[in-house]
Amino acid sequence: MAGCVFSEVLCFLQNNYGKVPKTNLVGSISSFYTEDELVTAKACLFDFAESISDIDNLPRNKVRKTGDAKRRLDTEDMLALFETLDRNKVVMPTFGAANLRRLPPLSASDVDAYKLAITVSELSKQVGDLQATVQTLLGNQQMLVVPTASTSTMETESVTVVQSSKAAGDKEVASTTPAFSDLFLMKDAGGEWFPVQRKPKKTTVVRKIIGSGDPDKFSVKAVKPEDRGRTWHVFAGRMDPSTQACDVKEQLISGGIRVVGCTQLPRKEKWQEKYSAFRVIVDMEDKDTVFNESLWPAGVDVRDWWFKSQ
Repeated sequence: MAGCVFSEVLCFLQNNYGKVPKTNLVGSISSFYTEDELVTAKACLFDFAESISDIDNLPRNKVRKTGDAKRRLDTEDMLALFETLDRNKVVMPTFGAANLRRLPPLSASDVDAYKLAITVSELSKQVGDLQATVQTLLGNQQMLVVPTASTSTMETESVTVVQSSKAAGDKEVASTTPAFSDLFLMKDAGGEWFPVQRKPKKTTVVRKIIGSGDPDKFSVKAVKPEDRGRTWHVFAGRMDPSTQACDVKEQLISGGIRVVGCTQLPRKEKWQEKYSAFRVIVDMEDKDTVFNESLWPAGVDVRDWWFKSQ
């Protein structure tokens, strides 16, 4: 695709891709541009990707809901598509900026400098708090020692610590000022570190059985095997727009696949009008056989169906 396409977002992305860390690039774009600018740029990039027919496994153009994370998610979608095109060595069009004021005034690499300055400031504050704590500990330690009389010939820093012990009697033990590491000793009377008390987790036993009685002797009935998880759901896409669900079903049945159901997916987006996609339900025993490449025409995209958790 030759020529120049004007998009400030894609211009900034194209000129900084591979030169700036991904996290910084996403942060700069998502925080500078508006939602409308990002949506327009994203549509432009995906339209270009859809025009290329010889690349498989292209990321989907996901429609993000409006919210706090929409701009960041749209930016990540564009960057993921950019990486795919780059791996496939696709010649990209030249993206230009019609309005230079809509380019971030600072390069994305400058974010590292600001983050470093913030980190240094936080470390300085932590060191100051640590020094204040040490001074407090030293002050408390000095209240527990009694200095001895100094001689006239030397200035001594040794002190005599008076320790009482009922088992050995009252004795005076001379020692120097405790080392810095001794100020942080926290042991109990037995000389052991204080153990962490953890509350035991409460476990609840859930009982479960599967009935095995003769179904003809009961008034209540169980669901059919295919209705209780004995089926496998598959997505089949990138087919010709004229393809119908009955065509897909007949093709798989002729290949020995036990098809339970086949439903054509609605085309909600404009780009989806170029293809037909189906939700195919097969017997559980055919969940691996259905992925035989020879059962599908060249270029058809077949994947396991993904169920979104409620």
